[in-house]
Amino acid sequence: MMMMKLSVVLAAVATPLVVQAQQSNPCSSLQTENECNKNTECTFLFSCNDCVQTTGFKSVARQGEINVAPGDFCTVGGGELNNAGDFLYNAIGGGQDNRNLGNKGTISGGNFNVIDRETDIGATISGGNGNLIEGIGGSSSSSFSVITGGGDDPFSDDPFSDGGNKIFAAEAATISGGQINFLEGENGVITGGQNNRSEGKGIVVTGGTFNGGGSKKGISSVVIGGKSNNADGDYSIAFGTNANAINKNSMVMNLVVVPENESDDFVDLSSEEDGQFLVVAKSFRFQIGNGKNKNNGGISSFKITDENINRLIEALG
Repeated sequence: MMMMKLSVVLAAVATPLVVQAQQSNPCSSLQTENECNKNTECTFLFSCNDCVQTTGFKSVARQGEINVAPGDFCTVGGGELNNAGDFLYNAIGGGQDNRNLGNKGTISGGNFNVIDRETDIGATISGGNGNLIEGIGGSSSSSFSVITGGGDDPFSDDPFSDGGNKIFAAEAATISGGQINFLEGENGVITGGQNNRSEGKGIVVTGGTFNGGGSKKGISSVVIGGKSNNADGDYSIAFGTNANAINKNSMVMNLVVVPENESDDFVDLSSEEDGQFLVVAKSFRFQIGNGKNKNNGGISSFKITDENINRLIEALG
């Protein structure tokens, strides 16, 4: 039996892969764009008007166009005009005009997303447009903070304006999405919505619009969606519309729905003392079980409205 050899030729598809294996920076002394472009190891970045090393020690800038990874052990997977920064272990998956200037941080994709400082360790922006994680150094970093997406300002032509979601000087903070949300305070959370803010420590805003918590640097307060609510007191809760839990351990619910053309009936409800439970609603219904009358004829539910509330006041008096 004749043995035949079958030669298999594997054709490898060439991909533009740049790996730098030296620690010295050959671009630091180059002063002009022309000088920079003549050096194959360097890239001129118009965003910062600077000549930077295309890839640092053991770093990779793979595919795409005008991507750089000047730091050590950094990676840009693709896209264009992405900058993985000058520090360690940063990664950009792709997208456009993303800047990962932190340390051990990740930008997965999107456009115009920025992790701003070396002191922002382990920060992540998963995607979206115009999002920013920024610390101010020292104990006021934004390390281990996350923006999962969203951002953008539909009324702005400037991608680096304040239109995107922003985490500022807040460690271990999270913005899950939405637009034009602002978080300043460690362990804070904004789950989405638009124009919401979380300031203070451990403040949570679950969505809605124009909601805020901790503007007086409160602690562990919660705004449960809605519109124009504030939970500024420590351990306070606000939800509905125009509800303000400004005292400690207070809970304010404003359930009055005011038509947009009836501004004279506007209700702005605010707590007045610590530990207060304050509710405004068009009506109140209280019931036991399914609310149906029992066989003995006892009442299992009743409703309080503006027509019969005086009877309750008289009974309580």
